[in-house]
Amino acid sequence: HAKAWHSYNSEYRAKQKGAVSLAFNSDWFEPLDPSCSADITATEREFGFTLGWFAWPVFVTGDYPETMRFAINSQSQKLGFDGASRLPTLSDDDLSILGTADFFALNYYTARKVKAGGGVDQTLSMKSDLDAKEVLDPSWPICGAPWLAVVPHGLRKLLKYIKDTFHNPMVYITENGFSQMGPVQIEDWERWEFYSSTISEVAKAIQEDGVNVRGYFAWSLMDNFEWADGFSVRFGLFHVDLSDAELSRTMYRSGREYARIISKYKTSGQTK
Repeated sequence: HAKAWHSYNSEYRAKQKGAVSLAFNSDWFEPLDPSCSADITATEREFGFTLGWFAWPVFVTGDYPETMRFAINSQSQKLGFDGASRLPTLSDDDLSILGTADFFALNYYTARKVKAGGGVDQTLSMKSDLDAKEVLDPSWPICGAPWLAVVPHGLRKLLKYIKDTFHNPMVYITENGFSQMGPVQIEDWERWEFYSSTISEVAKAIQEDGVNVRGYFAWSLMDNFEWADGFSVRFGLFHVDLSDAELSRTMYRSGREYARIISKYKTSGQTK
């Protein structure tokens, strides 16, 4: 990534006036028990081992987050590993990664509570280094895919965290969506309610929290192939009929409502 950014910066930026970044995927994390110091510390590790692992070198120090390095080195020492750190020290060339993003590209889908523990005590592994367990809040509704709890307010909190942690970067939300499984529902009001609530939370992040959000991209335009779930999980604003040789498209209700919102505010400079 750093080589690509520096190449674009030196050879193409002046003429093309473009911007380059990389997408950071992160849930919102919060302690299962907000009064428990162990859960609070575990939540900090969770952020360090997910978002911080990649964003910290680019936006903060050019190196991995200290929470991550401390956890890995502590576990190594505990288990008698006396070699070089399992988290390498970055070289001077590696440090050129600092500042190689013109904006913060965020993929956000869901949130998790975090409880201390859950590591494998006698094994050197990422799981034992992290020593934290992710927990679903039963009050959060699940949409389609079983891992996808609907937590729009988590996006606002994550945006504020990014502002405070990564020096208030310009942010584009590059993926965010609501899945559907089972029978096709063209009148997908639940998905539209999700987008309405989520866009409202983004507006609060901009207007009340001062987050520098410049764009929001719904995932996805059309139903597509979703990793291990194949075509069984649908995120599209347009339904794709896989039984039709022409792969005909039909706009979901959520697509029509989403189009109405972005059409209304596309030139006004306002967010509601």
